[in-house]
Amino acid sequence: MEFGITIVTKDMGRKLPRHEAAVNLTQFLFTVLPHQTFGSDNVSPVPADIDLRNLFNVQVDKSKKVAFWGAAFEQQITIPVPIEPSPIPQQLFWAENIDNDTSTNDYQELEG
Repeated sequence: MEFGITIVTKDMGRKLPRHEAAVNLTQFLFTVLPHQTFGSDNVSPVPADIDLRNLFNVQVDKSKKVAFWGAAFEQQITIPVPIEPSPIPQQLFWAENIDNDTSTNDYQELEG
């Protein structure tokens, strides 16, 4: 399965320019994602060669005043299949237990 991450940042006054915020986030992802299985045995580790790109566009930069980055990686997901399926009973039984007294259960086989 291929996963994509979009990073869009904007200026936060003089404290953190949009381009610096975007680079910080991409560096964080580049540090945290490789070899990640997200706690599942059914997922292959994220490869170390994550594709992180600056998707800079002059028009978007001037008109929207945002930094735009993208990341992509592939990860295999295995859907587990039960080794032995549970057997299906050959007979079905019915009992009525109105008073919740387990000593009065009278199971009867359903005909059919």
